[in-house]
Amino acid sequence: MRRRGVLLDLALTAILGLADAPLRAQSCVAPRTQVAFARAVESVKSEYAAAPNELRKSAVRTRRGALIRSALGGSRAVTSWVGRLRRMQTNSEGRAMIVVELDGTNGTIETWNNALSDMMDNTLIPQSSPVYSALSDMAVGQTVLFSGSFLRDERDYAREASMTEAGSMSSPNFILRFRSVRRC
Repeated sequence: MRRRGVLLDLALTAILGLADAPLRAQSCVAPRTQVAFARAVESVKSEYAAAPNELRKSAVRTRRGALIRSALGGSRAVTSWVGRLRRMQTNSEGRAMIVVELDGTNGTIETWNNALSDMMDNTLIPQSSPVYSALSDMAVGQTVLFSGSFLRDERDYAREASMTEAGSMSSPNFILRFRSVRRC
């Protein structure tokens, strides 16, 4: 089937005179763990919003942590996840911070955005890193494929950085130590 698709692309290229066009763009597809993670994050939002008090709301967040743990199979490592590069910038030391938006959720996967928060976690990306080099050839809005490890968190399983519990539940910001980032 794949051979037929390539042959069809070659025929169309010859017929339409698209010799410089790529044969077929490789699409990036979210792996099962990413889909399960997004479902875990989204599945409790309405329950949290409808909870009658802070105690119930807090219990829903704790349950979300268990769902995330299950979705990730007990590991905090992620491999070949897909997202859209929403923001990238550098801090005063020249280290990169990035924010990647995941499809299917209002959540983001990101580094810390300042050296003080990052002091013990080392999520900011140094200029000497291959990840920094790869990012320097990208632009905000591009779809990326990334791998890395979530920071440990007892309650959320994967560290979440929102200032409030409500923010954590409505549009969470999960912190990741990026190991690789590339264009899709």
